[in-house]
Amino acid sequence: MSDSVVQELKSIEASRTERQGSTLERTQTIQELERQLADLQSAHDSFRAAAQRKDDFLALLAHELRNPLAPLLSALQLMELSPDDMSQYKLFRAILSRQVEQLMRLVDDLRDISRITRGKLTLEKVPLDLAGAMEAACDLAGPLLEEAGHRFTRTFPGSKLIVAGDKVRLAQIIGNLLINAAKFTPPGGQVELLLRRDGEHVDIRVRDNGVGISAEKLPRIFELFMQVNETRERSQGGLGIGLSLAKTLVEMHGGSIRAESAGEGAGSEFVVRLPLVTKAVAEAMVASRALQATSETHRQLPARKILVVDDNVAQAHLLSRLLQKLGQHAYTAGSAAAALESLEKSQPDVIISDIGMPEVSGYDLARKFRSSPQLKHITLIAVTGFQQESDREEAHAAGFDHYLTKPVGIKDLEELLESLASKALLTGERPA
Repeated sequence: MSDSVVQELKSIEASRTERQGSTLERTQTIQELERQLADLQSAHDSFRAAAQRKDDFLALLAHELRNPLAPLLSALQLMELSPDDMSQYKLFRAILSRQVEQLMRLVDDLRDISRITRGKLTLEKVPLDLAGAMEAACDLAGPLLEEAGHRFTRTFPGSKLIVAGDKVRLAQIIGNLLINAAKFTPPGGQVELLLRRDGEHVDIRVRDNGVGISAEKLPRIFELFMQVNETRERSQGGLGIGLSLAKTLVEMHGGSIRAESAGEGAGSEFVVRLPLVTKAVAEAMVASRALQATSETHRQLPARKILVVDDNVAQAHLLSRLLQKLGQHAYTAGSAAAALESLEKSQPDVIISDIGMPEVSGYDLARKFRSSPQLKHITLIAVTGFQQESDREEAHAAGFDHYLTKPVGIKDLEELLESLASKALLTGERPA
């Protein structure tokens, strides 16, 4: 074979190898593009699903807010139409009280979920007999159980069961479970609350003969916003946050919670398991608590001059009345301009200001105070319905010292005054 032929054959082989390599590269490129396309499609689907969940939650939230607002509005209108009919006054007052409590539970659960996500939720653990917390839970769920006509039974042991817990939070956990049982059990059903010791633990069982939980949803029942019945026609209501909140609170107590159900229509049972504390541990906790209480008793909260600024006149008036009940000298201003005008007569020690006011916002008011040498010493408290970390950062950047989230209750104000007193004790400052 001549050299020219050999050279030609080598050239053909090299060309074939090059084509194979090019084909392999194209195949790899196509596969990479297909993978990237699949990733993009997955991200797009996840984004759409998240957006849909957000829309569904907002629609559900609006629905849950309207539920108590409707009877509130009706009761108020009936009271206006019949101002002298005292026979109906107690009925209307009971309706208003019940619906406001429902709204407060909804808002409190949302606030607690927000605190949990930010790591801000804390417990006040003390040694306590579980029976007391269970009675408080029954009081919380009692009206709903009675309204639904359920047969409600509770079984507590004769001996005390002592746990290290936050009584309010334990009542909230079991109260939420009882409220769920009442909602998801057809009228005239059976709901049970059982308390039983199991070695060094105690089991709290909430059992019903209601709609039950499907095998598909049972493993996900404690997920945030999870709904047993996700149809619009569902009658049970709720945002799907109560069980998720209960699970977190139970785990913060060092316990566990599980759900049991034989399926749809077969009822359900929720079991909360908590560790018991020994007598020695309980006595040590009581002694520590008593020492702390003694220290707090000897510290008198000073009366401060507090200006409440809010364009909602009713809200400002009620907040100032609460402060007065706590021994403070509180007065109001209906706008930032009115607040600045009032300073010509008297300077307060503290200003509690709403953020969302017309013309001059609470942020602008805070900046005015912080830029003035004569006013920058005044303690500024922001009040708002927003509670994201970014909202807090914006308030602090504007010059606010503290931040309260609506609705502001007497406990919030007590904690605020205690905080101000502690700061004064550390710095040596005294209210004017």
